Amino acid sequence: MPRELAIIPAYNEAGNIRRVVTECKHHLDRVLVVDDGSDDGTAALAEETGAEVLRIERNLGKGAALKHGFRRAFAYEVESVYLLDGDMEHDPELLPRFRERLRECDMVVGVRSRQRSYRRGQMNSFASFWLRQVGVDLSDVLCGFRALRVGLLRRMDLSDCRGFEVEVMMLLEAARLGASLAVVELPPVRYKKSQTSGLDALSISEAYDRWVLKNLAVLDVGLYRQCLLFSGAVAGLGLGRLWRFLENKP
Repeated sequence: MPRELAIIPAYNEAGNIRRVVTECKHHLDRVLVVDDGSDDGTAALAEETGAEVLRIERNLGKGAALKHGFRRAFAYEVESVYLLDGDMEHDPELLPRFRERLRECDMVVGVRSRQRSYRRGQMNSFASFWLRQVGVDLSDVLCGFRALRVGLLRRMDLSDCRGFEVEVMMLLEAARLGASLAVVELPPVRYKKSQTSGLDALSISEAYDRWVLKNLAVLDVGLYRQCLLFSGAVAGLGLGRLWRFLENKP
């Protein structure tokens, strides 16, 4: 039985999914596409190209789609998983590099030299700053091109993840569990228009703040940084509630 699995969350990626699956299968025997409520035939095209397909009837978000894929990986009892997006932002030809780095660590993270948009760049810089405060020193914490050992994945608490915050939460949980990380530098690619919004940024911020308040007592940081993290998390959650209230106000 193959010991590796590619997991590709996809939403309306009919124009790209054949190529992603085909190129993944050059390097991995088993490819799982998690179709997150697509209505453009993504699932059928992935199946025709040789992928296993897990269909979700309605769009739940990237985090929820990945968690469905993770449960399938646990059932298959594979040893490692490779995570790629379905839009060809992540070049499957780089999979051998991820495999090579994974031999020496628990988790490999793709690091991009440039972001999809100015907003994504600002979001990434903000998230990177706050993750450094808990020991995750990466220049790109939002890239979804990753590889990790399933033993680590099983121990991660990703129960609250539904959307794009899953990338940050995986890194936070890796830090909590003392996992070793490595990076693969990704070459520049031509991006399609970014689909992230202010709500995605807020969800990432809130997930981080909740994680900090839950785990602050066990973080190996000094008193000053504990105070910074605590005050930042409380303020962040408060501002988030205010933002949501104003957004929903008639």
